[in-house]
Amino acid sequence: MVVGILKESFVLYRIDLKRTTTHSLYGESIQKEYKTPLEVFSRINVESGAPEMRTSAGISKQGMGELKASMHLSHLEDLGLLHKDGNDISIDMKKGDFIGHKGQFYEIWDDGYSQIQNQQSYAGDRRAFLIILAKEVDRDVFNGI
Repeated sequence: MVVGILKESFVLYRIDLKRTTTHSLYGESIQKEYKTPLEVFSRINVESGAPEMRTSAGISKQGMGELKASMHLSHLEDLGLLHKDGNDISIDMKKGDFIGHKGQFYEIWDDGYSQIQNQQSYAGDRRAFLIILAKEVDRDVFNGI
């Protein structure tokens, strides 16, 4: 049903924490392993920032955009990204995962998990959708798979 209504989509690249090896002291990883990418339908809004001048040589940073995606929880459940355990829900989309949309890549910095407002609920008591925020990244940070 959501696919027929929302014609916009993005590709979700989730980091596979079980297969990714991390540094024993710092807990960081240079080479990350990813789960199978998924196409997620949502309402998408991208806002681009103005270019910044940092040096006399010219523009050192392009205007990096911010992506805002609103997704229905029923669609996330259909994709296997939403898991219910009684009243508790967990979402398999975390901060640090990446999004591909129209040739650009974004890193999720707000996974929307803590958003508990009437605007994201149905009849004020049942959560109906989720909003995630992601910041555009350079191709040396993430370049798709």
